[in-house]
Amino acid sequence: MRIIFETIDNVKEFVSFCSKYKEYSIIVKQENRTVDARSILGIYSMNLLKSVEVIICTNDKCFEKEFYNKIGELIYESNII
Repeated sequence: MRIIFETIDNVKEFVSFCSKYKEYSIIVKQENRTVDARSILGIYSMNLLKSVEVIICTNDKCFEKEFYNKIGELIYESNII
């Protein structure tokens, strides 16, 4: 899922949300950079004017879909690419 963070609060909410899922590997990718989605400093080190890709690593497709839907609600549909 590709998203754009419009505000610093979006980043904080996103990191807080991802931190609830410690049992999963959740990464944020942008071009050749990959960071842990729970790392606010890692995300701040990216170019927040550009979109990022959010990837959750799980074999549970039902949970994966639910996770991405929750991210969509959190970040707002207009910021999903």
